[in-house]
Amino acid sequence: MAPNLAHSPRDGTISATQNRPGRLREFDQVTLPAGQRVEARRVRIGDIPLLLGHGEAGMGVALAPAITVARIARAHPDSLWGFWRHDRFVGGFAFLMLNRHGVEALIGDALDLGDPPTSVFAAPGDRPAGIYVWALLRSSAVAAEGIARVIVRLQQFPYERSDLFALPATPDGLRFMRGLGFRPVPGHPRSLHHYLRFANRHEPVR
Repeated sequence: MAPNLAHSPRDGTISATQNRPGRLREFDQVTLPAGQRVEARRVRIGDIPLLLGHGEAGMGVALAPAITVARIARAHPDSLWGFWRHDRFVGGFAFLMLNRHGVEALIGDALDLGDPPTSVFAAPGDRPAGIYVWALLRSSAVAAEGIARVIVRLQQFPYERSDLFALPATPDGLRFMRGLGFRPVPGHPRSLHHYLRFANRHEPVR
């Protein structure tokens, strides 16, 4: 995957809640779309070349090597998600499920996001100390439905209290993350963005 969040620019800005009129909802307010046009499922090891091929074609940049992506998928099965419509790949979502050491390294700008060590990952089944949005890939606007399905999964146990982080690499990516409630980490050298989960806020969410 990509070390920074990026979007394919072909379809313009998309909303994970495009089925709902009005303003873009925060990450923790995203709901499942009505109906189901897209299947969102964990990426199998055999799907990784497809995922990387579409991502590199859409972004125009080299992504992490397949061996690195496969290592991360094996370390945590919820790290990689793909979206399919009628057996055609339309996008994907990739995360780094970080333990406390990993979050500290990320905030301190000391984490190699292109080839992160296995020691920074939370164990499957454990609540991550934080979730880094490693990449968002889409080859079609219909991928918004898949994005919403994965976000809803991350609202559930054991992820519902895990804050999220992202490094938007494009104006499209920045708008998307800001619309979902991500805000800059003050003083971070690469403009890391942070999303504070509802469960971790001291005041009730309106």
